[in-house]
Parts: sequence; C-alpha cells; structure tokens
Amino acid sequence: MASRRDFLAQFFTGVVVSAASGKVLGQVVPKITENPDNTILAEYVLDLSLAKYANLATVNKLVKVTGSGISSSLLVMRLDAAGTFTVLNDSCTHEGGRMSTTFSNGVFTCTLHSAQFDANGTCKRGASGAGANLPALTKYPYIFDSANNKLYLNRTTPLSVIDGDNDGFLVRNYPNPAVTETVFEFTLDKDQQVRIDLYDIQGKLIQNIANTQFTQGTNFFSFNVEKLPAGTYTYSLRTSDGFTTSRTLTVIK
Repeated sequence: MASRRDFLAQFFTGVVVSAASGKVLGQVVPKITENPDNTILAEYVLDLSLAKYANLATVNKLVKVTGSGISSSLLVMRLDAAGTFTVLNDSCTHEGGRMSTTFSNGVFTCTLHSAQFDANGTCKRGASGAGANLPALTKYPYIFDSANNKLYLNRTTPLSVIDGDNDGFLVRNYPNPAVTETVFEFTLDKDQQVRIDLYDIQGKLIQNIANTQFTQGTNFFSFNVEKLPAGTYTYSLRTSDGFTTSRTLTVIK
C-alpha cells in the first residue's frame, strides 16, 4: 500500500497561493490516510514561521490551497490573534462559482452571482441578492499547534476525483484557476521531447507553451497568464513517443 499512498500523495500535492496577488507561495505534500468508505484524508501542514506564509499571521488575510487533486480550493484565514482560523471550500453552493480573494465587510462574495458567506461559511445573502437561503460552504477541520507555529489542515476527499486522469499519466497545472501564473507538472518515463499547446474554447491555437526536451521523472515549469483574457482554455501535451492528453486551464482576473 505504500506505493499507492505515494501516488495519492503526489496527486493531491497542492500549492499555497496568495489570494491577493495570485502568486504561488509554496508547495505542500499531504500525509495520506485511506478510509474504509472509499475516501482519503489528506492532511496539509503549513509552517507559519516561514516568511512566505506571513499572510496567515495577519487577521483576515487569505491564502488558498489548490491543486489538481483538490477539486476546489481551500480558503484559509486567521480570524484572531489567539490562533483561531477558518478553512472553507471556496466553491459557492449555488452554482459552483469561486469566492472572492478578499474578506470584505465580514463576508466572502461569490464572483459568479454575488452570493455572500461569513467566515463560518454561513450564507448571508443568496445569489444575485436573494434571501440567505443557500447551504453553507463546506468547512474543514484544522489544528493550530501554537508552540511550533504550525497549522494542520484536514480534508476528506472522495477517491473518485482521480477518475479525470484515467489516462494514467500525471499532467496538471496549479493554481487552477490562475490569476498571474500557473505551474505545469508532468511525469515522463524517459527523456523525451514534449510539446504543450494552449487553445481557446473554440479550439483555436493561442500559444505554444513548450516544445523542448525534458528528463525522465517529474518536471515543473511556470507559465505567466497575466496577458490572457479571463476564461477557460484547453492545453494539449504531446510526447515524442506518441502520448497525447488534454487538460483545462481557467484564468480569472
């Protein structure tokens, strides 16, 4: 089972992103526990003594934890100086829109239809200003180890989320949605040429992202999306030995 856990840990590895700037702050590899009910528990540990996580030392400043195995980002925010936090799913319970990257006037606001939720995930205003009748945002448990200044985030996720990668080839980008930059990650079983092309929703080629030799194992490279209009894109990855796969990239402003 160790090799299976290693795969799941790799798949559910996330990145911590500054909600304000969209910049990638760091990578977090979860500890994986497989449950009898066909779910996994992914535990992420953020060392708040590191300067890159300074946002979490400030009340009401946000970071997001996101990645290909994380079907929607985790919103993480300190609520008070004593070490009370909130960890919420950023997917609106109306139609799945994403929460705003600020906590303003005591609420998160959905970027799709303007529903509002408080720091506990409770709906305060429905979509397009309707009554507060939406289910709450999913709230995840955490442990704050004040002695060591570490924040432990726990998330239970259905194993079915990996079905979208049923070609058996790890290809992903994160954060996704992206604001300023995204990191492409893929694995190769040998050194070979890799080409990645970006297409718009109509299938028109927008840009060649990569066309170079990569090495066996896991490869990473960053791509700046600031000049791309907001929207959903498709990117294809082709290897010189004939493998082809496609994934989606969403850009938000």
